[in-house]
Amino acid sequence: MSAVRVHADDARPAREPNLDLVRRYLCADAQARFRRARGEAVEFTLGIQAASREVEAAAQQGAPAEQLIERYRERLRARLGSLGVSCDWEATRVSSAPDRARDLQAIFATLVERDLVYRDGAVWRFRSSCFAERCERDLDALPGRASAAIEAQHRALRRVDGFEVKATVLGGGELPVFAVTAEAIPRAEFVAISPRHPGVESVVGADALAALRRADVAAPAVQSERQAAVAGIEALLPVVLTALLEEHSGATASLGIPADDEAARQIAGRLRKGGSLPFRTHERGGKPRPASRYGLADLAVSRRGIWGTPVPVLHCGACGVVPLAGGLPAGEGRGVPACPRCGAVAKPDPWVLSAEFEAMWSWLPPGGLGGGQRGAAAETVLLGDGDSSRLLHQRIAAAVASGAEPGSEPVPGEEFTAATIVAAVETGGLDCVANIDALDELAANAGADVVRFALFDAASAGTATGLYPHSLKRAQRFLAELRAYAEPRLAAAAPVAAIDPSSRLRRRLRAWCGVAAERVASSLEALDAKRAIHNLALFLRRIEDFEERAGAGGKLDAADCEAVAFALARWAELAGPCVPGIAAELSALATAPPAAEEVAA
Repeated sequence: MSAVRVHADDARPAREPNLDLVRRYLCADAQARFRRARGEAVEFTLGIQAASREVEAAAQQGAPAEQLIERYRERLRARLGSLGVSCDWEATRVSSAPDRARDLQAIFATLVERDLVYRDGAVWRFRSSCFAERCERDLDALPGRASAAIEAQHRALRRVDGFEVKATVLGGGELPVFAVTAEAIPRAEFVAISPRHPGVESVVGADALAALRRADVAAPAVQSERQAAVAGIEALLPVVLTALLEEHSGATASLGIPADDEAARQIAGRLRKGGSLPFRTHERGGKPRPASRYGLADLAVSRRGIWGTPVPVLHCGACGVVPLAGGLPAGEGRGVPACPRCGAVAKPDPWVLSAEFEAMWSWLPPGGLGGGQRGAAAETVLLGDGDSSRLLHQRIAAAVASGAEPGSEPVPGEEFTAATIVAAVETGGLDCVANIDALDELAANAGADVVRFALFDAASAGTATGLYPHSLKRAQRFLAELRAYAEPRLAAAAPVAAIDPSSRLRRRLRAWCGVAAERVASSLEALDAKRAIHNLALFLRRIEDFEERAGAGGKLDAADCEAVAFALARWAELAGPCVPGIAAELSALATAPPAAEEVAA
């Protein structure tokens, strides 16, 4: 049986894990334990993104950054171990580890070759915006799992509905241009194209693109020498290179309508005034058609720094940008390399890969792209409900790993997009215990199960419930009462394969065992540990209610005692993913033969 991987992300040496982050890891642990209980081979890993301001600052001061990261990893391992987190630490990867760094560099070089990563001034960016429409279709096809996370990703796409018409740029080819309303199209005074548009250089020319990069920040728009004929407008319009309209319609080409938009009004005021030649387009294809644009910004995938994984690119005077699949050495080992294409001396890119780029690919197993992966891609990736942009980019990365190109349609059964379900843990603000060290003390004094129960029970989407003392007391009281109730009953009754259905009450209890199993499983499948805890508490109340009703006329008979013990054993089995310690204790009692003194009692 092939293994599946559950992956919890966002561990960074930049900070100690807060309670929200710890709860996320506990939710991932519950998911992994639940799936193991169903018979699946599960690998549970964490992702540790080494690129952080704190590590960079330490490196600048001469401190050994790798030692800082390793100390953080060991602290995290000890802290999560005290809470019973069953992480496969040998499979957990730090992004700065040599093998992982090589994978990231190979991925980056592949993206440069596929024109999915480009240079925006000094910064390298990934063409996120080109995958926005595909991402939306992918989200729409998902089941209702972690619906709040799906809604957050839809919001991060920043979709704008409107209309598009065909424009012909004289000397630059055809392209669709966007307007929010069809009625406003005749009022357009220029065509604006984003400098991040994939075909920008062929549309406006290299001179305009270079001029924008030299432009003053106060005038972030450059009028090109080209004009465009737009269907429905009987005059040629100037073509302007600007990012000012990206806020509304993303990295696209759109119509500048000063009467409707302040940014367009500012640009129009700076345009060179000249005679606009009359021009009439063919009617065919000239009718505006409904269209959508997305404001999702292209992701910055590089950063300045003296420490980190180098951007694997050489800048050659003859060959231009030369990606290196084999990567570049870090630090002083970079040297002065030669261009692999022409042999001339080339300049290594001075930037390093950003934390966002590292996180984008954390779910991918060792081996990078191209089918050479060693291990399973993560099937479930857990992030916080505030990480919608990161979730989107991991979803886009999954599509890219399957060979998708910008604008392509999802194909059913694609290796990664079908297998990789990226979901968020729905949490509120956990600002409970004064600091994370207090949580360590709680785990040592109250026990891991109490802390797990309280953290699962404390918050859900849209709430700001903290882990306050009353939450811990409620968890302690519930688990103490559970132990006092369950242990003597499990110890006294012989294990049975099923509940004897000869009485109406026992049949009802048997039905409740099935209902509880279905509800708890459904909650855990939906990554809703809070709901799973509530269903477990309800199941225990049903067991107690059965005992009270069955014993109303006197002492319980043997079949009733066995029914209670069976239901408690079932409770322990269902509770294993959430409170593994007490669940294991009760399961051991359920399978052991009753002691003689317990039978006599």
